[in-house]
Amino acid sequence: MVSSTPKKRTVRALRGGQMTIPVEIRRDLGIAEDTLLDVEPTEDGGFVVHPVAAGRRVDDDWLHELYELFEPVRREIRESGISEDELDALIAESVAEARARRYATFPPSNVTTEELASRSE
Repeated sequence: MVSSTPKKRTVRALRGGQMTIPVEIRRDLGIAEDTLLDVEPTEDGGFVVHPVAAGRRVDDDWLHELYELFEPVRREIRESGISEDELDALIAESVAEARARRYATFPPSNVTTEELASRSE
C-alpha cells in the first residue's frame, strides 16, 4: 500500500543508466529485488515506473514461449551437475567461436585486421 506522505526523491543515474529507487519508496510499493518494472517515457521528456503485476502479460507471451523452449536445456544442465561458473565459461567460449566464424566471413567495418586477430587468440 502506498503511504499518503509524498516521497519525491532525486536520484543519480549510474553506469548503464541504472538508478536506485529509495528504500522507503520500494517498501511502500512492494518492490523487491526481483520485481519487474515497466518504464514508460512521458510526452514531457520524463518517464514513469510501475511495478509489473504478478502473472504473465499478453505482450510477454514470446518470452514465456522462449523460456518453455529452453526447459529441456535447463533440465539437462541441472542434472549434469555443472556449476554456474563452468556454464558461463562454456557460453563465453561458444560466443567467442561464433564471433570468430562470423568475423571471418563478415568482418565489421569498424574493426581492423589486427584487432580481429587479437580477438581470436
